Amino acid sequence: MAQVSDDGWVQMLGADPRPWLLAADEASARWIALTALLDRPDEDPDARAARSAALSGPMVGHLIARLPRWGEAGAVSGHHSPAYMPNLLHLLADLGVKGGRR
Repeated sequence: MAQVSDDGWVQMLGADPRPWLLAADEASARWIALTALLDRPDEDPDARAARSAALSGPMVGHLIARLPRWGEAGAVSGHHSPAYMPNLLHLLADLGVKGGRR
């Protein structure tokens, strides 16, 4: 883990949230903490395990089920809507979903 003094955002928060995120029950939180905050590669065993758990978890499945069929976006109020397909796709990407196979 990086030195706390090296991370301005940790100093601003007053405490390091990374241990709490790494111990979270939510696999997506662990995957994001490992890869985005600790800069571990996707191939890291802990990152792979967290990503696999996130992809098989209910949150990712629920978001995928909310995606409209391609070309059938329906009535969406605009880019600020949580139902706007690009917003769902960006969130899924942030949670570890990638194109192709796992």
